Amino acid sequence: MEFASLLTRHRRSAGLTQEMLAEQAKMSSQAISALERGVRQFPRRATVTALADALKLPPQARDTFIAAAARPRGPRQETAAPATTTPYQLPTPVADFTGREAELEQLIETLSGHGIVAAAVVGMGGVGKTAFALRAAHAVLDRFPDGQLFLNLQSHGPGEPMSQVDALTYLLRGLGLPPDQVPRDPDLAAGRLRTILAERRVLLILDDAQNAEQIQRMLPGTGGSGVIITSRREFVGVAFPVLRLAVLPPAEGLELLRRIASAERIDADPAAAEAVLSACGYLPLAIRIVAGRLVTRPAWPLKHLADLLADERHRLDQLSRTDHGVRASFALSMRQLVRSTNELETQAADVFDRLGIAQVDELSIDLVARLLDLPQRRAGVLLEQLCDLHLLEPVAPGRYRFHDLLRTYARERAIDRISPADQATALTRIVDLCAAVAWHCVDLGHPNSARAPWFDPRPTDQTWLPAAGDLSSTLAWLDRERAQLVALTIQAAGTPGVPGRSVLRLVIGLVAFYITRGHWLDWLRVIRVAVEVAVAESDRGAEAILRNDLGLVLSDVALYGTGDYSDSVAELERSLAAFEDLSDLPGMAMALANLSHVLERAQDYDDAIVYAERALSCYIELHDPAGEATALINLGQLHGNLDHATEERECFDRSIALSSSHGHQRALSIVLLRSGISYLSAGEAGLAAAHLQGSVEGFESLGNQVGLAEALVELGRAYEALGNRKTAIEHYTDAYELAQYYDDGVRREAALRSLQRLSSPLVEATGPEGAVAEVDDGAVDPARTPDP
Repeated sequence: MEFASLLTRHRRSAGLTQEMLAEQAKMSSQAISALERGVRQFPRRATVTALADALKLPPQARDTFIAAAARPRGPRQETAAPATTTPYQLPTPVADFTGREAELEQLIETLSGHGIVAAAVVGMGGVGKTAFALRAAHAVLDRFPDGQLFLNLQSHGPGEPMSQVDALTYLLRGLGLPPDQVPRDPDLAAGRLRTILAERRVLLILDDAQNAEQIQRMLPGTGGSGVIITSRREFVGVAFPVLRLAVLPPAEGLELLRRIASAERIDADPAAAEAVLSACGYLPLAIRIVAGRLVTRPAWPLKHLADLLADERHRLDQLSRTDHGVRASFALSMRQLVRSTNELETQAADVFDRLGIAQVDELSIDLVARLLDLPQRRAGVLLEQLCDLHLLEPVAPGRYRFHDLLRTYARERAIDRISPADQATALTRIVDLCAAVAWHCVDLGHPNSARAPWFDPRPTDQTWLPAAGDLSSTLAWLDRERAQLVALTIQAAGTPGVPGRSVLRLVIGLVAFYITRGHWLDWLRVIRVAVEVAVAESDRGAEAILRNDLGLVLSDVALYGTGDYSDSVAELERSLAAFEDLSDLPGMAMALANLSHVLERAQDYDDAIVYAERALSCYIELHDPAGEATALINLGQLHGNLDHATEERECFDRSIALSSSHGHQRALSIVLLRSGISYLSAGEAGLAAAHLQGSVEGFESLGNQVGLAEALVELGRAYEALGNRKTAIEHYTDAYELAQYYDDGVRREAALRSLQRLSSPLVEATGPEGAVAEVDDGAVDPARTPDP
């Protein structure tokens, strides 16, 4: 107890509390308390030296203090039992380690507990697991006075992973056991290791473990030792905590770049710095590599590096300057899969390559199953295997995504290992799946569609068709795949071997989805791509339909002030001419109806009425009551614009009668909306409310969120006119929330202005009008008259 007494006496003489001494010696107050209580009789020399410095001991007192902490050496030292070496194998921590404070605090707290303490740190290659583990280990050195062992298990090295026998031998030799006393049997070696650790407090860092099974024999059984394990593989069902490291948050990624490449240089061009970090995917390894390049190339502007990284095809080249680059790190993970004796893992390696075929942000089990041509259950098992290896990230049940750099790496492997023909075949399967769902949506929501029947890719076997038989779930499926629909269309159109007809089927079938949901900027992109395909395929019928749809989207562009209605009219006229050349009467009726709609928007009412009447005649000739009802809506609106109240009412009433008698819910919902607006303008708020309520219910049943938002705004106006302020606010609020969710800037602004007028509490929560009044990915007008 001599050292404990000396420490207490010197601390008190210096006028320090345990907490004050701990702060000056950069130790924990718990460590000071343990030393003064004699729990730790022989602390490390570095700890004793730090205490002597903090206490400012004079030379003689310092020597006595240090000597009191030394282990006694008896006369039989030469023949003492083996395994008394104190190892200090911990590598130097990374000097510019940045961030992860919450995770570090959690790991340090775990390692500071009583008895055996252990934790695993898992994450994708390059995420900084070893640096993180070393940072935590150096922070708890005083907790383990009998040394530290660092063992790289080499699970992702160029050779074979370290065997358990070799790993146990390394640990036992590090603890001082002579070679002739190290058992070669793994169970005996594990027992000997546990025996030695039971009487000592040693910190073990088991780096790059292959799996939880590999390190089981290396874990202490009793005593006060600690273990940190790092691995690229997920640990499940273990008796210790598992910390999962993700990529760095943007602020911490920026700080790491600043620390290595100089804050002044990085802060001089924030936009370029953000572009560099985004290209790195905030992966610490990638950030360190690019920061190192900046250090060695002081003449480079930061923007030059950002430009080099902008080309995704060559990005990994810029991040792989050595054998320890990003590509090499990913390759080590794949090597473990490929050389595995587990059939599931070798299949997962093949799946990883094939996932690189589809260049999309997210992958659902539905899409992957068609990509791989596997049952969904099997595809799900393989995807989860990749997640366990941190080669893929789960984002929701049944949905996955790559880290940006892993997606690039998967694409490289797909190009190298899968023939272009096989890639095109796999991509076609996904496109055909999306087309089947889109046409299923047309079937359910627009059963009287006049679109050419050959576009319908209904499979005779619908077992792989998701959301079959239900409109709302079908629309929800398309909602989830919204971004993928655009990416797949663009990729498929540019991929040799993917039939142009598959691309056309998909885009033409998506009309029902886009009319229901809006997203007209998405629609514009896919239509323009499909028009080029139709022209290249010399498919006049497809081109006619697509130019009709393009004209509708361009009218929205003009409505929102970023285009001219003449562009829309020109496309619709080209569509009409093509349908006339093909003697396609349904197509002619559709193009005529849409021309009347767009000309109404352009306030060319005289020409609009001519086209509307021609469309009506076509639908009557076709014996198409749904088309006739829709044409009457356009004609009624035009008469209303010209103050022809009688003709307007006659058209709307005829449309209501036709829609009701033939069960055409979409046309009925639209005409009830327009009729309600007409009644409201005429001062008949009661009739307006009744028609608008019917419109709301109709759009809800169709899952048409665009129409529903507009109908709710108008219903709110009707109740406001009736003096029912509370109900008006409820409808405006519902409309606002719906439009906000679907990025419908026009209806969102209309609802918000109405709420502001009524001083609703929602206005205070959303801020000033200008904060939300911008038009985002605006919605399609539900009153337009395409015949999908």
